[in-house]
Amino acid sequence: MVDMKGNLIYTDFKEKDFATNLKNGVYSDTGIARAYKKALTIDEGELAFDDFVPYEPSYNSPASFIATPIFIDGVRKGVLIFQMPVDIINKIMRFSDKFEEAGLGKSGEAYLVGPDYVMRSNSRFQADIDDKVVKSLGTTIGVWKVQTASTKEVFTGSSSNGKHIIDDYRGVSVLSVYGEIDVFGQTKWAVIAEIDEAEAMQPADDLRTVIVIATIIVLVIAIVLAFVLLNMTLVRPLKELERRAEDLAHGEGDLTQRLRIVGNNEISIVSTHINGFIEKVQDTIVQAKQTSNENATVSAELAVTSIEIGQKVEEEASIVMEVGQQGKDLQGVLSQAIENAQLTKSELNGAEQTLSSANELIIKLADEDRYPLIRGS
Repeated sequence: MVDMKGNLIYTDFKEKDFATNLKNGVYSDTGIARAYKKALTIDEGELAFDDFVPYEPSYNSPASFIATPIFIDGVRKGVLIFQMPVDIINKIMRFSDKFEEAGLGKSGEAYLVGPDYVMRSNSRFQADIDDKVVKSLGTTIGVWKVQTASTKEVFTGSSSNGKHIIDDYRGVSVLSVYGEIDVFGQTKWAVIAEIDEAEAMQPADDLRTVIVIATIIVLVIAIVLAFVLLNMTLVRPLKELERRAEDLAHGEGDLTQRLRIVGNNEISIVSTHINGFIEKVQDTIVQAKQTSNENATVSAELAVTSIEIGQKVEEEASIVMEVGQQGKDLQGVLSQAIENAQLTKSELNGAEQTLSSANELIIKLADEDRYPLIRGS
């Protein structure tokens, strides 16, 4: 509490500012003095606010002050000043450091920024900020500036809230959501919530990976099914056509089997024609077999006849041989007869001559009258 003369007559923690004068003392140009001086000019129930800056009596920790005038019986008697607790604000903005439970994952954070672009709450990544002041004070409140697209949009842009993908104060691409907070009608802060784009997009990337894998699996299955279907409807019938055609070309294959007719396409039409051709070939072969059987019967009969003829021929040959032998014997007899006949002929010739001579003698004698009997003979 501060009286009307500026004397700080009471503090809770009794820091270095206790019992000093806020009008002309050593801390007359600090945040607590500015809040005091504003409160002297406002009405009862109204508030004066001074934003966060490092406050030396609090060991240069950031401090913000809210002040309101004290009236007793309608008379202004002094000013009541409240030093805003940084720890409570940090606890709210940092979700008691349970970032993952709050949905901010491993890289998300929420923080406050004032119109001077200086942070009003501690950064989650304070330990990673390479700044001497931040390291010496152990805080980013009131010392670390955040001039990003989101903070600039709040304080100088046309929109007090929005979202986009930006590079944050660390130079990391983040998904940033921003809004505006009115502070007692005297200033405004930007409230920022951000998470690294890589982490934010990880579920989408995982989903995309799953979708890609699922798509690949479905595509592979579809290709396999298409291959199987193609094989069943096109390749297999073509191979069957090729095999049956080759069998027919080489005179092989089971002619009782027929090509399967599947669908109503060119292959089924060709298969139908080939089946018809196979049926005709089968009929021809059946007829040929019947004819062959008939020919076989005739051949068998001819064979029997041939055997009989052969037997007869053998018999006749035997007879011929016998006749031949007899002919040889006859020939010998004939030869002998001819020889005998030749001898007889000589004898006959001799006898003929003798007969002729006798005949001549008889004729001569007949002419003679003395042999009338001979003439008559």
